[in-house]
Amino acid sequence: MKRAGVLPALPAAAGLRPASLVRRVAPSGVLNWHPRQVDVSLTYRGCNVGLDPVSAIHYDVSFMEYLLGTLDVHALRFRPLTQVVTSPINPA
Repeated sequence: MKRAGVLPALPAAAGLRPASLVRRVAPSGVLNWHPRQVDVSLTYRGCNVGLDPVSAIHYDVSFMEYLLGTLDVHALRFRPLTQVVTSPINPA
């Protein structure tokens, strides 16, 4: 039985790991992380994004098969990718 407010896991795209967590970006462009919020982007408001842990404090943030950046849960900061095609934390 599904609980209200629990989002389903994102399906794994070809060659990618399935996301461990799924969060919905709020209409204001923020991601709710427990009692706090992290600014991600207005572009993804209302969309589900995947959060894949790469270390104890860092998560890769993806939309569908596209890596968007890295979330630092201690600093509560989202670092978007700029000119790199892999995660700055998990360059695999």
